[in-house]
Amino acid sequence: MLDPAIMLILVTALVSAFNPYTFSVLLMLSSVIYGRGHASGRVFGLGLAYILTILGMSILGGAALLYLLSLLPMIATNYLALGVGILIVCAGLLEIKDFFWYGQGISIHAPHLAVKNIKSLTKMRPGIGSAITLGFFVAVVSTPSSSAPYFATITLLGGNFSVDTVSLIVLYSVLFVLPMLIALIAIASGAKVSTFMRWKEEAKGKLRLGVGLLLIALGWMIILTTGGVLNFR
Repeated sequence: MLDPAIMLILVTALVSAFNPYTFSVLLMLSSVIYGRGHASGRVFGLGLAYILTILGMSILGGAALLYLLSLLPMIATNYLALGVGILIVCAGLLEIKDFFWYGQGISIHAPHLAVKNIKSLTKMRPGIGSAITLGFFVAVVSTPSSSAPYFATITLLGGNFSVDTVSLIVLYSVLFVLPMLIALIAIASGAKVSTFMRWKEEAKGKLRLGVGLLLIALGWMIILTTGGVLNFR
């Protein structure tokens, strides 16, 4: 039987991996590169640079947060975890609200200025530098819209900075980028970008509902872990 922490990582990472935002940027980048007459090898190389940058940022950021949590006194960690748990539940409710009433009221999304800047970056002359910059920028500005499951997972592992917990962060990060890597391989092998664009739009609502339910479950898991009912640490 799998360890509960590993089960948590597998479920959370694979659900949050199908993030419409990070996928959108990869698809826009691929479309721009193909539109400028470059070969599929160029698409794969620059797309891979974008994905690996997000992977690296995820691992480094997660390990840093985990380390900072381990430095806090236990009582401070518990209060922080309780606050994060409540915020995660609220984020889940907002995601479910967007499934039924998208565009009404408060929503979780990347800042509009950041979205405009990202669109500008995808239209730059395609190169390794621009792909890495794009990955870095997306990893930073997508935090409000895509990182709630990640923060929830780190909070559940918090207070225990070790090789095992850092390995779980690496596992989460790899699973998070895995669907993008599969999509990139398919696109470089001849699949149409428009097919993925259409799938993303059709699945967007269901993904919001799935992520919302996941966040509510994670939020309650954090709250119950803080109360000593569950233990993932």
